[in-house]
Amino acid sequence: MKASRNNSQQKSTFQPKPLTPEQETAIELLLQGQTDQAVADAINRDRTTLWNWKTRTPYFMATLEARRQKQFGQASQRLRNLLEKALSNIAGAIESGDVKASFEVIRATGLHSFAPPTGETNVEVIAKRRCLEILAREHIPEKEDFLLNIGKNPRYEERKAEILEELGRTDLIS
Repeated sequence: MKASRNNSQQKSTFQPKPLTPEQETAIELLLQGQTDQAVADAINRDRTTLWNWKTRTPYFMATLEARRQKQFGQASQRLRNLLEKALSNIAGAIESGDVKASFEVIRATGLHSFAPPTGETNVEVIAKRRCLEILAREHIPEKEDFLLNIGKNPRYEERKAEILEELGRTDLIS
């Protein structure tokens, strides 16, 4: 009986709970540049709830970061598409003496210190990192260090399982 239970556990893959309509709306408003308070007001939630989603909810965090990266990529491509025109403007502007506007476009296309966002988008990595942060903050050591028993700390394993369950990542519990 145990063997079949273990096999079924190994075959299952983690499927995070889908984002709620409020979380989807929050992400869209954040991508539009709204402040946390404006977003919280729009979805009728406390700003603390939004902060918790942004800092403690791996799927929300990963989705927001992935959409930010996509949005950045689209905006970058639009600017790159203007590069040829900017270069033509620079050539004409140099001849007429005014180059400021064209150089601003060049800077914005990435040729002058314009970098894309690089946050983590892997839910599993975010969840594991968050779990380790909580365990460290709670000062729960991974190993016990007694004279006769050097090994895993059972409290560490219990708390790790609790945290991963809270984060919705029961698939990471070993």
